[in-house]
Amino acid sequence: MLDQLRQMDTCTLGTQRLRRLFTTTTITTSTHLHYLLLSVLLAILVCDQIANGYRILGVFPLHGKSHWIMQEALMKELARRGHQVDVVTHFPLEKPIPNYTDISLKGSLPQVMNNMTAAEVLGFSTPSISNLVAMAGNNICALLDHPKIQELIKNPPQDPPYDIVIQELFAAPCYLAFGRHLKVPIVTTVASAFHDWLNEVSGNPMNPAYVPSLFSEYGQNMNFKERLTNFLLTHYLSWQMHYYTNAQLKFVLLSVLFAILVCDQIANGYRILGVFPLQGKSHWIMQEALMKELARRGHQVDVVTHFPLEKPIPNYTDISVKGSLPQVMNNMSAADLKAGFSTPSISMFVAMAGNAICALMDHPKIQELIKNPPQDPPYDIVIQEMFAAPCYLAFGRHLKVPIVATVASVFHDWLNEVSGNPANPAYTPSFFSEYGQNMNFKERLTNFLLTNYLSWQLHYHTNTQLKFVKEHFGMDLPHIKDLYSDVALYLVNSHHSLNGIRPMTTNVIEVGGLHLKDDDNPPSPEVQKWLDESKDGCIYFTFGSMVRIETFPKEMIQQIYASFEKIAPVRVLMKVAKKEDLLPGLPKNVMTQSWFPQISVLKHKNIRAFITHGGIFGTQEAVYCGVPMIGIPLFGDQIVNIKNYVNKKVAISLNSVTEVTEEKLTSAINNILKDPSYRENL
Repeated sequence: MLDQLRQMDTCTLGTQRLRRLFTTTTITTSTHLHYLLLSVLLAILVCDQIANGYRILGVFPLHGKSHWIMQEALMKELARRGHQVDVVTHFPLEKPIPNYTDISLKGSLPQVMNNMTAAEVLGFSTPSISNLVAMAGNNICALLDHPKIQELIKNPPQDPPYDIVIQELFAAPCYLAFGRHLKVPIVTTVASAFHDWLNEVSGNPMNPAYVPSLFSEYGQNMNFKERLTNFLLTHYLSWQMHYYTNAQLKFVLLSVLFAILVCDQIANGYRILGVFPLQGKSHWIMQEALMKELARRGHQVDVVTHFPLEKPIPNYTDISVKGSLPQVMNNMSAADLKAGFSTPSISMFVAMAGNAICALMDHPKIQELIKNPPQDPPYDIVIQEMFAAPCYLAFGRHLKVPIVATVASVFHDWLNEVSGNPANPAYTPSFFSEYGQNMNFKERLTNFLLTNYLSWQLHYHTNTQLKFVKEHFGMDLPHIKDLYSDVALYLVNSHHSLNGIRPMTTNVIEVGGLHLKDDDNPPSPEVQKWLDESKDGCIYFTFGSMVRIETFPKEMIQQIYASFEKIAPVRVLMKVAKKEDLLPGLPKNVMTQSWFPQISVLKHKNIRAFITHGGIFGTQEAVYCGVPMIGIPLFGDQIVNIKNYVNKKVAISLNSVTEVTEEKLTSAINNILKDPSYRENL
């Protein structure tokens, strides 16, 4: 593996340069899978264009020679490969080498090399975390007063500035403040096996059943007593380490740093490019909420979208591509649904929601972004949705900025592999699965095959998007999956309370309900009057922003009419895009509109139930407003969404649109109306 590293002389992974907000990577000398991560990380660090090497600050204030061996090798190799490295160390080089500058602390702490007696060694026979932190932590943090470190803090170089900080993690996490202070990412080194106390703070999974503690005498094959002891020791050491190192906050001057960061954000917000070329209104809901909030907080956001704001707001600029693709809002018929979604086809899915979206790179406004991105100031970050068009990830590499990806549903099956997120199909249902988390053996096997098949198919079909990346960005890549490595953070529209427990790494953050707000547009006077007068209750019925209820077969519409007539005097609000296409005979207790302000409707005191296709945004809004649901799932994740709510006893499912009958629908409505537990469970 190290031979492979030495052979890496060129690389296109320059987008790691500005991952200053979101990433901290840890290198360890462990001999397991960490070497794979090591190769990728070092490729990023040392293989970027040699002509434009990074400026790297190495911070190694621990005065232990054995710890220095790894750090010296790493920093000298980075210098050899053309990067400019400045190194805080107690062991300055005896012979200077190009690109390497010592920031020497030699003599500032008592020497430990060749200076430990047998008596002192015996003092380590009973490990004490408080002693360890005092000697290798707090004493090291006190070096922040050293004139050379003070100069680094107060007057860091600006021509060029630092691109990254590399430092050892042992017992002095106080120095991690350098990353935040300089607004650059941190790479940490660990001069031994991964420490017990690093698992919690890095999000690394730990299993003390077979992973011995750093201070344990056990191997990996432990009996029950040893596993129990190892479990207790691992957690005790972790708790003790964080307890004692917390005293280092005094060295960091947290209040001063916080003031610096907050004031900087207010006075000099980031310039953010939002790239959302998908024309699905339901997907846009999350993106709009995020970008508007970033603008409200003082950041300058430029947003590629099919849905420009009706009313401009400060700091927010639309880059509108409206009208460049066929409209899907209120434009999907029952026939379209049957033709395109009855049997999920990844090739068709990628063609519609991927390749057709990538073709938008020819749009003049997107071409302008690619060829002449703003420079005063330039973009600091790109935010874009991850669905079926990873071609747009090339923007991060092109602009040399990090990418934050949003996911408008639960985390997709195909994202686990490319994000390094652990996938466990034994209890995590596939995106297109009908299963819940409690599966029998046959279901687990089916779910395993489906999860992996979908992932393989998605990456296979999206790989054709390399032609767009080559044509518009001039990048030759081995596979489209290569671009995912530039994603620093995933914001996922899910929450474990609704979608079940899922394993997630620290760069996958659940933000389910991000779009929810209390100040939704009020209903029209007509709708408000209808709701206020619905003293016996009102049912809200919609199939979302795309599907037109009025296009479903006559027989099904008649069944729905009969059910609604039967529940009178309970009223119904039904979203119908085109009233003129609706079957005649609408019951008198039903009002139709082409659009409703959904949250305002669901919040009304007289709403008793929500008949829904199971879209994730609508169901989140129902939960937020405390309204039980009747699910008629149509396609995609709607099936598993409804199943989740049924399992939580806040919904009743009719299973499929083909199974809707007057009897089933009436029974479901009456059960919701008459059984208070559905509402109480919310």
